[in-house]
Amino acid sequence: MEIGTDGTMTISHRGIGAQPTKVEIDEDEELTSVSSMNGWLILSQMREFRLALVDENEVLQNIASPLLLELGTCSEILRRPSRNLEGFHTHEIEGGEISCFKNGIAEPVTWAISEMLVHDIPGVDRDAWVREAAKSGSAPLVNRLGQALTHISKLEQIGVWAKEMLEMHYKPALAEHPQFH
Repeated sequence: MEIGTDGTMTISHRGIGAQPTKVEIDEDEELTSVSSMNGWLILSQMREFRLALVDENEVLQNIASPLLLELGTCSEILRRPSRNLEGFHTHEIEGGEISCFKNGIAEPVTWAISEMLVHDIPGVDRDAWVREAAKSGSAPLVNRLGQALTHISKLEQIGVWAKEMLEMHYKPALAEHPQFH
């Protein structure tokens, strides 16, 4: 996507025979874009949580916890674009869009959040993480938290914990955001 000084935007498509599309930009319309999603997409696919630091109090701090709190606030869908997005629903929010809750876990970042919350990872306090995510005020993060906890609530050994987190933290946080369903 290229914004021209002449008040136009040119959108180029990948693929053989794809022709660029040029559109007029209404100068009164506020446009929002993310210049490069590559870094967000790469970080959102965390599967291993082996990067940790020891803080000044000699407490182990796993980087996954603060990183996923930050990545979860991204107001764009952190999913690799593909041609087959039929049936993938989204909701527009201020400054972007979020994955519809009915999609289930559809983004790598949400899967990484659920994996972090399921496993006993040194340096990650899952209760504190859920509380902080719920209190963040970020609609995308609260949505991803709800998707992850809903998935986890169906698992045998940790499901009771996830149901408690849904009731105690997620539902009150969701009440502060628009209801989509």
